Amino acid sequence: YPEHQLFETTVERDVAFGLKYSLLGSGEIDERVKWALETMGFDFEAIRKQSPLALSGGEKRKVAIAGILAVKPKILIFDEPIAGLDPYSRQSFLELAAKLNGKGSTIIMISHNMDALAEYTKRLLVLEDGRLIDSGETRAVFSRMEKGVGRTVPQQIASLVSKQKNSFRYDVVTYEDLISAFSNYLQGGGSA
Repeated sequence: YPEHQLFETTVERDVAFGLKYSLLGSGEIDERVKWALETMGFDFEAIRKQSPLALSGGEKRKVAIAGILAVKPKILIFDEPIAGLDPYSRQSFLELAAKLNGKGSTIIMISHNMDALAEYTKRLLVLEDGRLIDSGETRAVFSRMEKGVGRTVPQQIASLVSKQKNSFRYDVVTYEDLISAFSNYLQGGGSA
């Protein structure tokens, strides 16, 4: 719960706290705070003077993450970062993580959300009871996963349909794969 770390009197001061003892000048700190809040989807002028404690749960989480982003770390580790977020905030966060990764930050995300992992990760490490049970490229790991936990919703749907329609494609991992499989099936292409 990153939102539990908020304690300053304003959002701006809270986001700037991690830079307090940096060697950055006040202008650079101000720029980073503004950038981090805008990156998290806030209107800087509208939020900067608000109390972080008066924000909604999702807004608090986003402010806490902005405080981390302001430091501009090379590696970010998120433990269940999308748990409890509404669908729009979840999608926005995942897109932000992908954008940060594209700009050179290493993102390590611990999550039980299989669909998000399938859509937004390049590599997976699968742990069970503290043991590594599988690792590799995301699509390959999901393709090896057995039924139930560890499978995406599109995989589960494809599995159910393929039991009824033998020619339905079964190599589905993401929603895009599922749409493609249905489209191919409906056009008479059968399995791919």
